[in-house]
Amino acid sequence: MDAIRFEDFSYQYPKSGQGLDRVTLAIPQGSFTVVTGANGSGKTTLCLAMTGLVPHFFGGAMSGRVLVEGNNTAERPVADTAANVGLVMDDYESQLVALTVFDEVAFALENAAIPPNLIRERVLAALDSVGLSGLEERELSALSGGQKQRLAVASVLASQPAILVLDEPTSALDPEGAAELYELVARLNREQGITVVVSEHDLARALPHADTAVVMAAGKVALAGPL
Repeated sequence: MDAIRFEDFSYQYPKSGQGLDRVTLAIPQGSFTVVTGANGSGKTTLCLAMTGLVPHFFGGAMSGRVLVEGNNTAERPVADTAANVGLVMDDYESQLVALTVFDEVAFALENAAIPPNLIRERVLAALDSVGLSGLEERELSALSGGQKQRLAVASVLASQPAILVLDEPTSALDPEGAAELYELVARLNREQGITVVVSEHDLARALPHADTAVVMAAGKVALAGPL
């Protein structure tokens, strides 16, 4: 079974009319897929559709289906899809809501009514996986941009998703920070078997780690396949 499958999926935003046009695409389980294309080609909309935010959050018109591990995203609440798919947006700081590192990673788990002892275990494991161990009590305002980016990833990983989607994850990072982030994500893919989907315009950063590529153009899949 594919991790994510688009079946003749079309979508238009309520006002702009832009979106996706009859996308048929399979993301293999355990793959590291890079999605690329020009600005406005549909990369971000494709990522949002993988999480169910399109169409549940944005509204608009759609046809076809998006299946995440066999489940139709249109027929499930976003929270249910989020249990399988973790999303880190390009504006990662907008996803950060707490004062300290520990509280940030624990936030979603607390909302899901996870027992406190398990929350602590998951938070510490997630922070260790992204190289932020020992910073549990650090205030977010004292973190560097790269640390905040890794914290956003840790916050997603704590929920133990099978799929990690990152939309332009290095847009605000310097070259060193970008390289560190991709090394982290590649390790999670390789060692934990997490399916990774990355939307990225700078292919020099992503391609060394990817095994599958998707090229978007005008809301369509122009090219897709293994590298």
